[in-house]
Amino acid sequence: MQEVESLLFDIEKKVKKILQHNERLIAENNEMRERIFSYIEQLDESKKKMDKMKLEIDTSKIVQNSSIDISKLRKEIDNYICLIDKCIAGIQTK
Repeated sequence: MQEVESLLFDIEKKVKKILQHNERLIAENNEMRERIFSYIEQLDESKKKMDKMKLEIDTSKIVQNSSIDISKLRKEIDNYICLIDKCIAGIQTK
């Protein structure tokens, strides 16, 4: 009978140990879950910032390209004006 009680006592100890271990794992799991959600939120914020920065860069490139195009157009227009002036001067001298 004492042997059975000893076995039951050992089993009871092991069950308590397993339950405590289970509680620690549950707590650790909850902590990890909170960390993961925090990292996901940080990742989302970083992605939004990155998208905003990409948009700003693209906008900046467009503005730079359009200013280059405008200066090219102005030069071409000035050249045409010079040609027109020469043509007018040529017509007036004849």
